[in-house]
Amino acid sequence: MNVDLNSLFAPEPVLWHTQATGFALFGKGHLASLAASLVLVTCLVRAYLRLPRTDGLAPSEPRRRMLRAISGAAVGLVAAKCACYLALGLFEPLFWPLHVCNLCEFVALAYALVPRSPLGRRMADLLFCWGLTGCLGALLLPGWHGYCPALSLASICGFLEHALVFACALCPLVGGDYAPQLRRMWFVLLVTVAGGAIFRLVNPLLGTNFFFVTNPAAVGGPFAWLVATFGDPGFLVPHLGIAVASWAFAYGIYQVVVRTSGRHA
Repeated sequence: MNVDLNSLFAPEPVLWHTQATGFALFGKGHLASLAASLVLVTCLVRAYLRLPRTDGLAPSEPRRRMLRAISGAAVGLVAAKCACYLALGLFEPLFWPLHVCNLCEFVALAYALVPRSPLGRRMADLLFCWGLTGCLGALLLPGWHGYCPALSLASICGFLEHALVFACALCPLVGGDYAPQLRRMWFVLLVTVAGGAIFRLVNPLLGTNFFFVTNPAAVGGPFAWLVATFGDPGFLVPHLGIAVASWAFAYGIYQVVVRTSGRHA
């Protein structure tokens, strides 16, 4: 991979508007970024598991400190990017941190601050559904691959942010500090539907595509097929169905692991 110093330090809005050359999905750059993300997540989970745990479904104070550090780093990255774009006059709506994965950064921090409270438990449910499936999807199919070179700060920060949030969702789960329950998933569904409805109205005004409810074909993957098959806005129903199915799949994997390991959910 050749390093272009101009693109290495170029802000993401500049790369977007200049139509810079990105990287191929599952090409060398992408695979290297995925490997680095896997190493980071693995190291964070291993470090988390070495910390003492408490009885009951809540992280101990040492684990809370670690979650605050991880989520705080993710929020710090997105805040630094926003401050940079603002200072350069590039802070347009397209790059506001309102995508689901961006919101997960703030959700993860809220959970880390008050994990034992009712709010913390709701944030944990959101983090399980949105953070695990959304961030994993973004790592495997990064939306920035079309215009961000693999060796650019924009791409590196993108992988780093998603890996940190994914680790925040995974650590309490494998550490026994959080157990998802289907009866609580109504809250995640309600927030998702509300967010999609709001951004369906707001996106055309801002020229954005938050929650992927306005211009799904631009995202790639199955979205173009959904629009071609079900039309617009008909695609919104299977779009939501795919999201719910991914949460159910994650919950199913969790249940299999719990039963195999003999742990109580």
